[in-house]
Amino acid sequence: SGANLTKQRANYTLSSQAHDDGSRHHMLFQGPLPSGSAFHTENEKGAHIIIDLDGLCEVRALNIVNRSNIHERAAGLTVWASTNKREWEEIWQADSVQGSWQIRLQRPVRASHLKVGLPEDTKNFLHLRAVDAYGKRL
Repeated sequence: SGANLTKQRANYTLSSQAHDDGSRHHMLFQGPLPSGSAFHTENEKGAHIIIDLDGLCEVRALNIVNRSNIHERAAGLTVWASTNKREWEEIWQADSVQGSWQIRLQRPVRASHLKVGLPEDTKNFLHLRAVDAYGKRL
């Protein structure tokens, strides 16, 4: 599935921040935290994070680790890809709530940014322990 595109290079922004002082944000791309979450959004519609891959990449796989408890808040978890941060293409959606998802995409996807979050019509908190994208830099 290629190199880890997020480790050491990526950063991300939250749609909102709640119950979270920011001290664990840097840990999202360092392998799953033993407990809790790396970030915590407000209870809002379409809660999400936008990951900046630091350049154009071909994404082939993702590994997403849910919070250590309250897994059901990630119902409908979706990943979108963009090359310009304006137009987004849905590339994956969870068909069930799990502790983690190992995702091999149907086809390689060109992206400089990934949006990981809940559908626009879903109101909930979003909090994950780890997100890693795999593929190659272009």
